[in-house]
Amino acid sequence: MQLIRISKMNESCVFKDVKLNRQIYNLNASADWDQLPTNGVLEFNYLAKRDVPSIERDCLSEKAVSTWIAIIAGSKNETDRSNWLKLAMRDHYVSSEQIKRVYHSLEDMYKKDDDMKLNIGKLDGKFILLSAWARILDSDNKYALLNYMLQTEGHKRFLAKTLGFSKFKFNLANPTGHWHLTLSKESHQEVFQMLLAIEGRERSNSKASGRGDTSQKGNWTNFRNEKFNMVPFTIVPGEVEKLTSGIIEFDYVSTTRPPAEAKPMNEQEFNSWLFDVVGMLESNERVGGVYFKMTFHHAVSKCYFTCDQVVKILCKVTKGADQADAAVSCFSRIIDLENFDTILKMRDDNNELPQKTQNMIIDKLGWFNIMNPLKPEHNYEFKLKELDTRHAKSHHADEQQRARQPRQGRQEHRDAPDGSVRERRPPQL
Repeated sequence: MQLIRISKMNESCVFKDVKLNRQIYNLNASADWDQLPTNGVLEFNYLAKRDVPSIERDCLSEKAVSTWIAIIAGSKNETDRSNWLKLAMRDHYVSSEQIKRVYHSLEDMYKKDDDMKLNIGKLDGKFILLSAWARILDSDNKYALLNYMLQTEGHKRFLAKTLGFSKFKFNLANPTGHWHLTLSKESHQEVFQMLLAIEGRERSNSKASGRGDTSQKGNWTNFRNEKFNMVPFTIVPGEVEKLTSGIIEFDYVSTTRPPAEAKPMNEQEFNSWLFDVVGMLESNERVGGVYFKMTFHHAVSKCYFTCDQVVKILCKVTKGADQADAAVSCFSRIIDLENFDTILKMRDDNNELPQKTQNMIIDKLGWFNIMNPLKPEHNYEFKLKELDTRHAKSHHADEQQRARQPRQGRQEHRDAPDGSVRERRPPQL
């Protein structure tokens, strides 16, 4: 009965596959849900869709954080403190500043307690972040928090390895990327459910904006290249929520664009940021690997870039798949997306970006998310089995036909008054 009341208050919670005494029973269409049969066996799948949490609505209050700190500090031993910390993080969301408060409070307590100064089991920055990492709502500050609380590279790698690639990489502010999730793992299931919540919000916003469907399969979703247990698969929101086992793999492309007031870093800021992320490199040195890609994904989530700046970043990244993944991580943070061809046509060590690397970027993001119809020059390799690729090819042919028509009567494109374009609306399919 409680589930029925919850469903009446929240339309995103639904009943699926309802049966009464093994016969199909239409619970949702019941005139009065409170009047259920008083005997028999009722079977159903109950799907409670998650909302995307926000720091304004879901974050712990400062009073609650103070109480939490007092409980942890007042515990008799480190085991109790550890349990209180993990218990609170299972049910609550926090901000990066609140995590710093917990960290400093414990550090101050340890400094005053002579018995704890040499206790190697004390709750340090690693343990606090292990418990709180997935519950931090201002996730654009995760990279700064990581560097603030963990001073050594070894500690940072320990955190990433212990959390696992997917849980460590996930960032609310930048969900775009490739995901490989084992649904029987609680941490992977949490990431998947959060991505479904983000996708539902972005899909609704896309439909309402009139921007057109840029999905791979013409279903408005932001999931691409899906596989379930290594078999091609289509993620259908409202159906996949009940999956509790198996391996699901896909690319996610966020359709949320930077706000109109977003500005890229100036040259000095960008060079400082680049040095912080990749370090001092000789001209022939590059960075890459799994750990770099995870931390880089968080590092870009606080900033906005131009396509020219992304090109400079890619010239510091290991060639091939690492470059493609870095470009994908930057996608949602690019403010001049109409110039994305600059990235595909970049020159690296006086050589063009290999076609294989270009194809990896295009395959992960999709033509309709990156193509500018006013700049069609490109060496195309269309995968015609994909619906969006066939539409892109058709649209490209239409643009070529229009280009041959006399200029008279054609409407010219104009940028925004400030010279920028914050959103391109792809053609309606």
